Amino acid sequence: MEDQLIDNVIRSYPDYSPVEDPFVMLFIGVGFTVAFGVWFARIMQLKIIKFEKENISPIPLKNFNTVTSWTGAFTGLTLFFCGMLQIFDFSISKSLLASFTISTISGITMWGVIKDLIDQLDSGTIKEIDEYF
Repeated sequence: MEDQLIDNVIRSYPDYSPVEDPFVMLFIGVGFTVAFGVWFARIMQLKIIKFEKENISPIPLKNFNTVTSWTGAFTGLTLFFCGMLQIFDFSISKSLLASFTISTISGITMWGVIKDLIDQLDSGTIKEIDEYF
């Protein structure tokens, strides 16, 4: 009886092709976010090291590598959120729209914070974290 119940539950799950599978989108999103996030973090680390050792300004922040790595990380975040929403049975179009909106707002806001910190680093007026809150 219990085996039959388990078989019925398993059969009730939708059969996705690998392209449509939300878990595939979720894992690709995680991979993109981690890879591009590590790339962006390394770029920032190198900018700060060059500033400390050689007094080379970390500005401009907006160059090909930083924008590409930042955009890639938030593209991965969009895919991750989209996959998560699809797991909860939202349609792909609504999931993608909501995920894109969340990632865009987060990405623009965080870019502003990082730009502000880099500007403070360059001018020598870095505030402590407590002054932001």
